[in-house]
Amino acid sequence: MKRNGFTLIELLIVIAIIGILASLILASVATSRKKARDASVKNAVSQIRWQAEIAYDSLGGSYEDWTQVSEIQTELGILTAEIEKQHKQANIVTIRETQIQNYCVSVPQVLNSNKYYCLDASGILKNTGSACPADPNEDGDPIFKCPS
Repeated sequence: MKRNGFTLIELLIVIAIIGILASLILASVATSRKKARDASVKNAVSQIRWQAEIAYDSLGGSYEDWTQVSEIQTELGILTAEIEKQHKQANIVTIRETQIQNYCVSVPQVLNSNKYYCLDASGILKNTGSACPADPNEDGDPIFKCPS
C-alpha cells in the first residue's frame, strides 16, 4: 500500500529551513536599514557644510556664531532634526562655532556609535573616533577641527 503526502519529519525539516532563511534575510535587512540611516546622516552633515559657508559669507568671512545667522536658521533646524530622527535621539549633533576661521560639527554614526562623522572648516567630511573637541589645547585656545 502506497501513501501520498509528506511525513511529519519532512514537514518539520522544511519549516526549519524556511525559518533559517527568514532569519538570515531579516538580519541583512536590519543592517541595510542602518546603512541607509547612516547615509542620510552623512548627507545631512554635508549639507550643514553648505549652511556654514552661507553664514561665513553673511558674516563677512567669519564662522563665529554662524548658527545664529537668520538666513540659515530654518535649513539648519531641518538638517539637525533629520539627524536626530535617524538616530532616534535628541541633541546628538555637536557644533563648535566660536572661532573666526574654524568650526567643527560632529555626529555619531548610526551603524557604529563609537565612530563619528566630523566636518570642519576644511570642508572634508571625515570618519573619526571622537566628537569635536571642547577643551583648549596647550596654549589655552580651543582649535575647532576634527580629531585625527
